[in-house]
Amino acid sequence: MAESAPAAEKKEARGMEAVKEINDCGDHFTTLRLPLPTLDVLERPVWEITTEEVERAYRKLVRWCHPDKRSNMTDDEAEECETAFKRLKKAKEILSDDEKSGPYVREWVVDHGLARKTKEKEAIENTDLVKSAEIMREREEERRKQMAAKRGEEQQELGSSIVKEMERKRKVAELARLEREKRQRLLEEDSDSDDAQAKFKSKGPTVGKKGGDEDEEEREARLA
Repeated sequence: MAESAPAAEKKEARGMEAVKEINDCGDHFTTLRLPLPTLDVLERPVWEITTEEVERAYRKLVRWCHPDKRSNMTDDEAEECETAFKRLKKAKEILSDDEKSGPYVREWVVDHGLARKTKEKEAIENTDLVKSAEIMREREEERRKQMAAKRGEEQQELGSSIVKEMERKRKVAELARLEREKRQRLLEEDSDSDDAQAKFKSKGPTVGKKGGDEDEEEREARLA
């Protein structure tokens, strides 16, 4: 569905405003409407934007000044769009390349007075750019690895503690079993000893019948 004339004019006006804003920018960061660099606690340049974010910012703005959009423009408007298009391309080229963005960010930090002393300026000019977004991801990944390792150690310690506790309970149960068996053997031995004594007492002394007959015969012989 084709846009109405007022809507199309409004869109073109908004596009030319965006083009003028791009041409009025003084650095690549504001050209792409990206955050400006800062300094970290160690006085190092920090820029928290990834290459993907640079590409996304470029695609969002280039639609206002791309050569394909200049067919219905005046010569002055086309010239402004061409200038804006070149500025966007240059900004993307610098900021999406780590080898180029590092020196550019360091220079910007020094030129805009973030480094207050000459010594700090020299340190900044000689230091490597800190791409904090990437560093933050690396630190977050390292933190996750450390937490995972710590959880693994805790689980291992817990598992070891459980195994030790189970082994202790097994030994206690084994000692209790041996003690019960020992008491049972002692009770059985005492019972056997009591039965033997009772049997011995109930039996009493015995006299052979043959011996008794012989004594009687000897007494009769002596009397005769």
